[in-house]
Amino acid sequence: MKILYAGNLANVGYYHVKELRKKNIDIELVMEANPYPNGDPLIRDPTITQYPEWIRFYDRRKSSWKIDLIRMMRESQYDFIHAHAELPIFAYLSRKPFLAQTTGSDLA
Repeated sequence: MKILYAGNLANVGYYHVKELRKKNIDIELVMEANPYPNGDPLIRDPTITQYPEWIRFYDRRKSSWKIDLIRMMRESQYDFIHAHAELPIFAYLSRKPFLAQTTGSDLA
């Protein structure tokens, strides 16, 4: 089973995926290109000097970022999507099985 972890608010996605990959889980992370410092693994993880190959990016600076993200989710060989922050709606639109993880502020 191939899993996509969608979202990296405060590096939560990065650390979840990093640990699951140590357990041989076939999982990748999709996160925003040019992230804020609190969501950038290059700043927060001193063990890396470049992004790992299992990180994919979407670019909010492009007007097509929403369609690009849905297309990535839909066309890739992912069997399941674990999405959090604002990304569960895109997982829903991908028509793939998904889990929506709340982060707290999205419940208000």
